[in-house]
Amino acid sequence: MPDPSGIAPVMPAFPAAPSGGIVTCGAKPTLPHVASGQISNRPAHFLFRLILRGRGAAKPPRATALPAPRPLAKRDLTPYSARMIQHDRLLIIDFGSQVTQLIARRLRELNVYCEIHPFQKVTDAFLAEFAPKAIIFSGGPASVFAEGAPMPPTAAFELGVPMLCVCYGEQLLCDVLGGKVEGGHAGEFGRAELAIGKASPLFEGLAGVGGLETVWMSHGDRVTAIPAGFEVIATSTGAPFAAIADDARRIYGVQFHPEVIHTVNGAKIYKNFLFNIAGLR
Repeated sequence: MPDPSGIAPVMPAFPAAPSGGIVTCGAKPTLPHVASGQISNRPAHFLFRLILRGRGAAKPPRATALPAPRPLAKRDLTPYSARMIQHDRLLIIDFGSQVTQLIARRLRELNVYCEIHPFQKVTDAFLAEFAPKAIIFSGGPASVFAEGAPMPPTAAFELGVPMLCVCYGEQLLCDVLGGKVEGGHAGEFGRAELAIGKASPLFEGLAGVGGLETVWMSHGDRVTAIPAGFEVIATSTGAPFAAIADDARRIYGVQFHPEVIHTVNGAKIYKNFLFNIAGLR
């Protein structure tokens, strides 16, 4: 800082260095321009350390040891069928319907585990191993009168589990258990009004007795007689047995498709079957 008197500052005299080039004095050395007040008058070794630090002085090496590996998880070697038996499983027997996957989707939306298997694969031995908590028959394009028509295993009706038979599935149900199916009638294709004729756990939360529900029909053959133990719970203009039930055996048949969006309350019908009737969890 300049002297206010206007006289230039005089640099202090430093003793000459001895022959060894080292200044010896009682105090720690300071840089020459410290006296001018330009920088701090801290000891020179402190400033040298700052300079060295700015030039990237060596830093202690970081630890490079890797953490100990975690133990591998033990694999469950239990057979698949034995592991899945811990959950309620529903079996969908596919008879060739174009909307069978929609049935599975509706069930999975309700957090129910289900599997689709073609009718050719579902044998008595398969049913015994799979051990379903409930069974759904899908629809299909075939006629029960056709040679080589898709048929369910008789063991499916002997397991004593709840069953829901959809469209062609209802016709199979009636044909196998002693009802009657006839062809040559005018079929129903498209939207139809389902008239609820009797209270049923399958229709809980829907229109009451005498009410109408919009459903989607797609069938050519017609059920004309139902097996012993069944009763009619709903009808439509083209299907006098549009929905049948045997509450004692918990077996139900519907001539329409609850899985398509055109059946307005189809999801409720599946929910009623899964939880109110089959008791799945």
